[in-house]
Amino acid sequence: MGSSSLQQTNALFRKNLVIQRRACKTNCCLILFPLILCAGIGGLQIAINRAVKRDTTPLNCNCSNAVVPANTTGGPACPEGCPQPRAPKWPPVVHIPPSATSRFGRGPPGASCGAQGSCAATFLVTGANQSFVGSAMGNMIPVHDASVNVSADDISALADFVLADYSGYSGSPLVDTFLQNKCTPNLTLSYSFVDGNETGTQDVDCTEGLMLWRDSSWLISDDLYSGYTNRSNEFAAGENFPS
Repeated sequence: MGSSSLQQTNALFRKNLVIQRRACKTNCCLILFPLILCAGIGGLQIAINRAVKRDTTPLNCNCSNAVVPANTTGGPACPEGCPQPRAPKWPPVVHIPPSATSRFGRGPPGASCGAQGSCAATFLVTGANQSFVGSAMGNMIPVHDASVNVSADDISALADFVLADYSGYSGSPLVDTFLQNKCTPNLTLSYSFVDGNETGTQDVDCTEGLMLWRDSSWLISDDLYSGYTNRSNEFAAGENFPS
């Protein structure tokens, strides 16, 4: 007559207990290894945090107490790494490739560089109606016939200009140029900005914004991708007006 289920279970339990006693060292290693690993990582993290705190110079986050009006270009001056009480007001800035990257003498059809080596900011455009595209791009980059001096308390007047820089960082009040369809000789833009308790002035020259027509968006993508892969992209942007 066979043994009952309870007896079989008891026998298997005793057998397993004997096996586990024989493998006591292995079981202890399996249990202690993750504990030791976690303790080591935690201790290392604590040591790194203490070292970083010991080497870090405390920041003086006393921002400028200057009262900056809401429509003023600029804002309070705070050290880097400190929270600002109010974000500085600043018009949009277009990132364009520097003139040095343009291909003098072998550029794309219609490209032009000045006698002093100042190339136009090239925009590739396409669309369903070429005349409409030309008109739209002309409105995007308006023309100013005379030099302008913009005060710091008139940010809306500064926003009428298409400001541009070569670095790609537009958080600074200093830009490199402004764009127009046509630049007259000696055309400049002078504007003031507030940086905490100080007021600065920046003078920038005009750069021509050149529109180059392409028959399809695929050609624009090909030109932009070719410049990107060759690390010599001379085009500021590509625009597609499908309708």
